[in-house]
Amino acid sequence: MLWLYLDLRRLRRASLTGRFAFVVRGYERACGAFLHGAVLGALLGVGLVSGPWYAAVRLAHLHTNVLGWGGLTLLATVVFFGPTILRTRIEPGADRTATVALRWGAVGLTVATAGLVLTGTGGAVGTAARLLAGAGVATYAAAATAICLPVVRAGRRAGEVHAHPLRAGLVWFLVGVWADVALVATGSWRLLDAVGAAFVVGVLAQVILAALGHLVPMVVGRGPARRAALRQRLSVAGRSRATAFNVGLALVVAVAVAGAGSPGALAARGGWFLITAAVVAQLLLMASAVARSPARRWRAPPAPDQPTPGDST
Repeated sequence: MLWLYLDLRRLRRASLTGRFAFVVRGYERACGAFLHGAVLGALLGVGLVSGPWYAAVRLAHLHTNVLGWGGLTLLATVVFFGPTILRTRIEPGADRTATVALRWGAVGLTVATAGLVLTGTGGAVGTAARLLAGAGVATYAAAATAICLPVVRAGRRAGEVHAHPLRAGLVWFLVGVWADVALVATGSWRLLDAVGAAFVVGVLAQVILAALGHLVPMVVGRGPARRAALRQRLSVAGRSRATAFNVGLALVVAVAVAGAGSPGALAARGGWFLITAAVVAQLLLMASAVARSPARRWRAPPAPDQPTPGDST
């Protein structure tokens, strides 16, 4: 990861300043967050921290990896790749807004990480550190909102079936990060499972499914007509699949917030069933699309014409 970080910096400095140079900077910040999270994880793994400091460093480790390595990467990518998946135009000014928002989001996450580590001191200092961490996460959440809302609005104009999981994934991202603001500010650590489900299932899984739904026709389709046919095949029951997935996730998150019980356990199982059914249905559709597509065969380029003896050319 350190090699990747240094390579990104080298490539960016060697290239001309472009419209989307901020994307590479966002990836650099994500790599930096990963490296900080790795250091914190190593401290936890070798047992150098214990007691209240263990819980504090673990919280910082989780936030740095989820919101930094994962979140900053997503935010930097979705600005331009989101409209690409949705087959629509990027909103005017969205890239300029993202340039500033990514910077402030990274700063807010740094403040939040330091504050979460300092909560291990306990007492009044620990409370002040927790409030500082909440302010840092709130800065990050405001930056994420500024980046995601233009993509969500663009998705409303798009007719692509992949707009449903992508928009839902971004909405879950905003719900999760603002819920995390309240969680950190109040110290309600028992809700971490609910926020984690929102991020891992609602954001990561849905964005990956949306990206695969866009990339599979582009990779296996031969020509615009074939790609359009594949997109049409993958759009079968697209709205129903997205609805089932997100209703199931809402049930899982609600049970995690309310606590487990007999009715809650039944609702959670029902939610996981809906999520699994939606994912399996899309994977089967993609597998069918790949199986029915003619295999691409590599063809050697034609050899250049050889000049005949005595040919002046």
